[in-house]
Order: sequence, then structure tokens, then C-alpha cells
Amino acid sequence: MVAVRSGDAAALPAALAQAGVAGEVQRPVPDMATAADASMPAPQAPRAEAAGADDTRLASEAIPDWALLPRDPLDLVLRCLDSRSLLAALQACSAWGGVAARLLGRRRREAALASWASVLQQTPRLSRALAQVDLADLTQLARQESPPRPIVQLFHALELLWTRYDRKRDREQEAALQRRRGGAPAAAAQARAKDDNEEAEEKARAVDQRLGDLEDPALRRDVWAKAQRRMQIPDFPDPCLIGALPLSPAALALLRRRMGLTAAGGGWEPGPRLPPLVPGEVAAHSPAAGRLAEWLVGTEELVRAGQEKDAADAWAWPKQLLKLCTRKARGSRPHRSRR
Repeated sequence: MVAVRSGDAAALPAALAQAGVAGEVQRPVPDMATAADASMPAPQAPRAEAAGADDTRLASEAIPDWALLPRDPLDLVLRCLDSRSLLAALQACSAWGGVAARLLGRRRREAALASWASVLQQTPRLSRALAQVDLADLTQLARQESPPRPIVQLFHALELLWTRYDRKRDREQEAALQRRRGGAPAAAAQARAKDDNEEAEEKARAVDQRLGDLEDPALRRDVWAKAQRRMQIPDFPDPCLIGALPLSPAALALLRRRMGLTAAGGGWEPGPRLPPLVPGEVAAHSPAAGRLAEWLVGTEELVRAGQEKDAADAWAWPKQLLKLCTRKARGSRPHRSRR
């Protein structure tokens, strides 16, 4: 069964009628005289012309009738299908690949742009949540010796951000010192910073996969000790958390792992998985920590939507498929024999 999008279902009969098809292209039925003439043996043609006619016949038979729909009616028909059915149509007939690839690329860009616009509307709420964090409440929270799991999980995720901020601040200070001394060029400093980021994120990923979940007492003590020290620093939560943005895809994957959105292996790979971080559960133990969790959950959605929008804009697969289908279509067209 081919799924048809509900909004475009009414356009399908009209599109088929415009294409002049009802399952396949209609051919005129020959009359009896024509059929009788066709049954008579044909006169012998010169070998060169006979070979050209055979090539034309074979090339024509290589393309099914339903693959020869005009582009405009075909676009109307395929536009009524959902993305899964478009992929099935593309696999069934390479001649449809150009139209299907263009539609798939357009749909991904439209979906990513709509998601990005929706998430952007939440940025004022996220800013208010971070600004309303009560520092006195954080000081009281830091005095606890063994906080509940939602609190530990929150600061386990926030650790990725403040560690990233510390590295960024150290690089900026080093770059300023180099400029005063007339030292290393900016390109070398940026390459070194990128290497440091990738190395630190790889170490964090290895720690996540080795230690598993927060039921490990040693991991919980280590996480909470770092959180207690961080809450005593004046730059927490702002600019400590804001300064860590934007995140790289690797950093976002680690953040989602610690928020319980993916398993330790990343994506759909097997591995231990934390429970999802819920701001309401965190706020039940500390209002200030609940606002931090609200900000973190919204920021993850914002960063993920931005990366998906960039990936959709740079999605090369539809363009490559369109070029491939165009070359195949040109190569499979029957060559007209010269008379």
C-alpha cells in the first residue's frame, strides 16, 4: 500500500487525469488492417538500418511505460505521497528519482525550518528561567551531602557545559597573551582548540560508557563534589552555562546521553541508559535546580533544532541523486535512427 498525505489526497485523481494515465500510459488500439499488415513478413532492410532499429527497440523496451510520465504531472502525483512512500517510489523506478529526490530534500528543509522557528519562540522563557535562579537556594543546595538522583543527574549534564566554558575561557586568555607577545597565528590557535575539544569530548564519552548509570556510588560522589565546587564560583550559572554555547554535534550527543535521551552507545546503539531528566522532578527537590533543568531541556531542543536545520540545508544526498538520475535518464533515451 502507498500512503497518501491527507492534505493532498484530493489532488491525486486530477493529477492522474492530467497525466493521461490510469495505471499505465494508454496506447491507441490498432485496427484489423494494421494488425494484418503487421503479421506480413517485412521486406529485408539493409543491415545497418536493421541494427539501428533493434537498438531503438531495445532502448524503448528498457524503460517501462509508467516511467515515461511527463515531469509536471509526475510532480503532482508524487507530491501526494508521504516521505516513506516517496522512498519506495524512488527504489521502484530510477526514472522517478529526480522528482522524488527534490521533494524529499524540500520536505526535510521545510520540517527543519518549522521546528527551528517553533523552538526560537521559547528563548525568552529560557532566558527568564536562567535569570530567576535563586543563588541563595543554590548555596543551600550545595550543603547537602547526598542529594537525590534527579539533582545529581542535572549537575552531571551541566558539568559538560561548564567544562566546555572553562576550556573556552582558557583559550581566550591564552590567545590574548599570544597577541600581546606577537605570537601564534589565529589559525593555529583555532586548530589547537578544536583538537582539545575533540579530545575532551572523547574522554567524557569513554567515562560515560565505562561507568554506566548514576547508581554507581563512586560516580555520584564525584559528580556531586564537582557540582559543590562549581556552585561556589561567582560565574555560575551565568555566564558559565551560556558561554558554553554553541555545542558541537559530539558535545550535543554527550549531553543527550546524560539527560537520559539516548543510550550510552549513542543513538540507537545498545548500552546503559539514564532515566529522562524531568524539570518537574528536579524542582520538587530544589526550585533553583528546577529552573536550571528547565533551561537545560529547552537549550538541548534549541541546539538540536539548529543543527538539524544546518544539516538539512547541507544535505547533499538529494542533489547527488538528482544528478545520477539525470545522467541515467539521458543515457537510456532511445537514439533516433537517421534516415
